[in-house]
Amino acid sequence: MKKLDGDLVKFISKKLSIGENTVRKNIYLLVKNHPHCTKNAVGQIYARSKGLSALRMLDKEDRASLPSAFEVQKEKIIIEHKINRKRTAEKINELIKYKTDDPFVKAHVEEINRAYTYRCYTAAAILCRKVIENLLIEIMRMKYQTEKDKGIDLYFDKSRGRYRDFSEILEVLRKKSAEFGPERKLVERIATFASKFKDDANDKTHSLYHIVKNRKELEDMQLQNIFDMIKQLEERVSE
Repeated sequence: MKKLDGDLVKFISKKLSIGENTVRKNIYLLVKNHPHCTKNAVGQIYARSKGLSALRMLDKEDRASLPSAFEVQKEKIIIEHKINRKRTAEKINELIKYKTDDPFVKAHVEEINRAYTYRCYTAAAILCRKVIENLLIEIMRMKYQTEKDKGIDLYFDKSRGRYRDFSEILEVLRKKSAEFGPERKLVERIATFASKFKDDANDKTHSLYHIVKNRKELEDMQLQNIFDMIKQLEERVSE
């Protein structure tokens, strides 16, 4: 089967503002669902799922392998363009900024900012808790990836078949902070700041009586500070 066109990957990468490797990975994940399509045709299917079209970059063989449901209709393109213009014009107020190539983290950050914009403050707080917890798990995964089973035990509870609770993750970070060398103080500060937020966000998650009623209450949680420190630690650990 013909190879995936690098120009098509670059086109989608530029339009979506995500890394080429991420685009390539996402396309290859879709290939198994479309065994009769060329890789470039699958690239078009992926692009369409993101509101784009890369049809002009496909040759006759690629187009012929596309499912009929993905045939381009002018009316549909016009409607999609109108929707995209409307979304572009939407004014989103940012509660947090977090630069990432991970499409799932990026989607969650966008969701947080939309919730904040539309005054869904409790939802924004709960989403922040979810993202922070998963980012810290990913940092531990990177830090201890060479330790095999011992490293996994730090953030994954095999007996229950799931990741450890947020409180357990923070406790492990405190105990293991010295193993981060020059970043020890940074790890300790993250654990301290995240602990204060974790307790508050935990109440929002598990109780009907805890509601974030105004934006000041959300902003006082120093969420951007927590995300900034996590980003700094992420970059240091991945070096």
